[in-house]
Amino acid sequence: MPLSTDQIYQDKQRYTQEADSYFRNKYPDIFPPGKNISNFGHNDSIDAIRHAYVSGRFAQDYGPGQSFLFGAYHELTNPNDGPERHMDFWNNSKGIEYSKDAKTPKDLGDRIDRGIKDGELTTEPEKPPFNVHRLLDSSLNEMTAFLTFIAPYSVSHSCESASNAFN
Repeated sequence: MPLSTDQIYQDKQRYTQEADSYFRNKYPDIFPPGKNISNFGHNDSIDAIRHAYVSGRFAQDYGPGQSFLFGAYHELTNPNDGPERHMDFWNNSKGIEYSKDAKTPKDLGDRIDRGIKDGELTTEPEKPPFNVHRLLDSSLNEMTAFLTFIAPYSVSHSCESASNAFN
């Protein structure tokens, strides 16, 4: 059964709230009053956590393929400039990777926390963990072509639902 736009949006909001609760409890001094993980942090560790956690939770609930498609569609339809876009894609992919061994949302939060501390997540657009920019530019062009080709056939509903949920 295809996912509805409302369900994807509700899950994205729920995952963001889970991440906020987990990291706020773990690091209470990081968040200013009135700010939460959805409206605080841009191109920093909070941004990295948000991208990794939401993608990881989508992967836990819907599988890595669906999570990748939701994240890719969002990033491609709401493009950032080069290094910032690469940072978002990188952190989305790390969340999906971490979800494979994380059995619970808490396990995922713990793994993302360790990933931040170990430098596995990108917390500054100009300083990725390694030089992925050239590789990502090529991969993004190929992915865009692939999604454009396949969308009318097998993923159009999922991508449309993702686009509506993330916009």
